[in-house]
Amino acid sequence: MFLVEILLGVGCLIPTPVAGEASSDDLASILENFQTFQQETRAMVQEFQSSLGQLVDRVTGIESILEAHTSKGERKLGNIEERLGTFGERVTTIENILEAHTKKGERKLGNIEDLLGGLSTTVSEIETTLRNHVEKGEKKLAKLPSKFAEQTAAITSRIAEQTSAIDRKFAEQAAVCGSIANQVSQTMKTANKVKDRQEAWLSEIRLISLYKLTSENRRQNDGYDSDLVTDGQFTLEYPTATSMERMRTDTLRSNKITVHLGGRFRIHNIKIWNMRLGHRWNETLSGAEIYADTKLIAEVAGRHDTYDFVLPEDDPTYAEMVYIQASGSNFLKLLEVQIWGSGPFPEGDEFA
Repeated sequence: MFLVEILLGVGCLIPTPVAGEASSDDLASILENFQTFQQETRAMVQEFQSSLGQLVDRVTGIESILEAHTSKGERKLGNIEERLGTFGERVTTIENILEAHTKKGERKLGNIEDLLGGLSTTVSEIETTLRNHVEKGEKKLAKLPSKFAEQTAAITSRIAEQTSAIDRKFAEQAAVCGSIANQVSQTMKTANKVKDRQEAWLSEIRLISLYKLTSENRRQNDGYDSDLVTDGQFTLEYPTATSMERMRTDTLRSNKITVHLGGRFRIHNIKIWNMRLGHRWNETLSGAEIYADTKLIAEVAGRHDTYDFVLPEDDPTYAEMVYIQASGSNFLKLLEVQIWGSGPFPEGDEFA
């Protein structure tokens, strides 16, 4: 039983291999465990030697007893020798195991030393690389002030050149602006003159209906054309049946005559010349409505020789045509239609 306990103790002291690459802490731990293992092994051997000495003492006592008890002692001595032989074999086995573990420990120590040597080499290389980088950085830092000074001087020179060029450009632009201002002033003077002339021209109110195209919706086919109301020729005497100095429509419903101005004009007043029938004036014109485009201008009332409709200045009227719509079933019988105004004007260009 004593030998079994020794073997079990030796097995527990054998260091376990570490998987993967060992770190510095792991290697130190392995060394410490191995040293502890050697110390414990020496203690066990010393204890074994002490036990063996005691056993020898006992054998000596047995030999004295055997001498007294020869026959019995010889048998027992034979048994003891056999046991001692077996014990010696076990001791040899233990020594072999200790030697094997010692060799393994030495190999592991060699591996650890190799790893430490590799780490030392790697650290040396890292130190060398860092030293080289530091030296390069110091050299670059030493060159920075001179490069910065050169770049600053170059930038200052460029800024000075650009500032001078900008000043020249400003001077040139100032001269150009002065020239443009003079030209604008001259242009404004010319524009004002043109405006004055245009306003003076527009102040003239003239007859804008003379010889303009006309149309009627119910024409009478006996020479009473609608163009007669814008030709500037008429008489207040009672006309003959073949007279070309008046117009009339043909039916008794929706009679209308239109004067096409040929442009967009401002209308100032409209004058209608009524036709005389014997000793009295035509009364069929009463109730007729006068339009400028779609705007109702006035309604004819009463029986007179002329009807003069003046349009208000504060509400200017612009139109491209003027038409007269008879009331109910009345005929339209006219001598002349005169439209006074100014223009023409483009769309959106209105002078109030």
